[in-house]
Amino acid sequence: NRGEGSIGTMQASPYHQDNKIVLFGEGKQVGKEFDVATFKSDKVPYFLYHAKTSPVLLVGHNITFDLKYVAKTWPEHWKAVIGNIYIWDTQQVAYLLSGQTHMYPSLDQLCSEIGHVLKDEKIRAYWEAGVDTEMIPADELEDYLKHDIRATAAVFRFQYEVVRALPNLFNLIRVKMDDMLMTSLMESNGMHFDIALANDISTELSLEIKEFEEDLFLAASANNWPEEKAGPFNPLSPEHVSLLLFGGPITYKEDVVQIGPDGNPIVYKTGAKKGLPKTKKQEKTFDYDGIGLVPIGEPNKKGIYSTSEEVLDELKHPVADSVLELRALYKDVETYYKGYSKLVWPDGLIHPNINHCSTRTGRQSCTQPNLQNASKGD
Repeated sequence: NRGEGSIGTMQASPYHQDNKIVLFGEGKQVGKEFDVATFKSDKVPYFLYHAKTSPVLLVGHNITFDLKYVAKTWPEHWKAVIGNIYIWDTQQVAYLLSGQTHMYPSLDQLCSEIGHVLKDEKIRAYWEAGVDTEMIPADELEDYLKHDIRATAAVFRFQYEVVRALPNLFNLIRVKMDDMLMTSLMESNGMHFDIALANDISTELSLEIKEFEEDLFLAASANNWPEEKAGPFNPLSPEHVSLLLFGGPITYKEDVVQIGPDGNPIVYKTGAKKGLPKTKKQEKTFDYDGIGLVPIGEPNKKGIYSTSEEVLDELKHPVADSVLELRALYKDVETYYKGYSKLVWPDGLIHPNINHCSTRTGRQSCTQPNLQNASKGD
């Protein structure tokens, strides 16, 4: 039940106090018997008791969500048993078995591949109709959950039989599962972010941004920027910066009076425009001189040159330097100070998504935000 607890694009997350699990279930193997049970959300999961004395293999599909929910909801139990927890994520194993081509396979997709019965779509229909999970009939919700557990177990058994015959892959999966367990802990622990300090710094940097923008607007004006053809100068537009620095063709559209067969303008004969000439948009090109610096590299099809950081740095020109400063400040403000502030959860932490099934190479990626690519600066 996700309530109103969403941050960024994460519509359902274990980190928001408004989000909760209405019903959870566990299936456990006892000898040859596989027992499935469901519980209300206030009951401590059985595996947390069992793991106090014995190692436990937790099997799940996209299991990191479950791990993070457990860590938030029963933190003391979780800390006490973490050394005895091992995981098998059926989504991740399917991704590895496919040679990293099957990204984020759903449980239904995997059931279809092994010939297992697909889940009843009735519950999904409730959600799509906007029915809150708490309002779904309990017996229908319980049946849906039990099927999920049995389906996950079926996929696990199939995967295990495949993998056990491939020792090298089995070892890779063991390492990858430990990796997923650790990164889920990292996500749960999160990164503290001081929103108040970020706002103060953002305000200061915004004043600097305004100064650089004004300098660049003046430079554009001094070099006769053709606003009527190119629009207002945008110092963050690579195309506008290229035109200002190097000059080049500007393609624009102009109203041209339509001429009739008799050589005279065609006019409106009725309506509010009666007597006025008819016009039609016609594409034209204007050659703009700009500052006239010697460009580096070749232009694209539109006659626009690169204004990458390397190019601007090599130019050693005040306008190029101002563009570099502006871009750096703007990225800091929008990506880090304002951007990260929007991704802070009610606990004062940023909890990123470390993704394990999102690349063809098998490497991890990080989103909401990308903390693998955070600035090393202030």
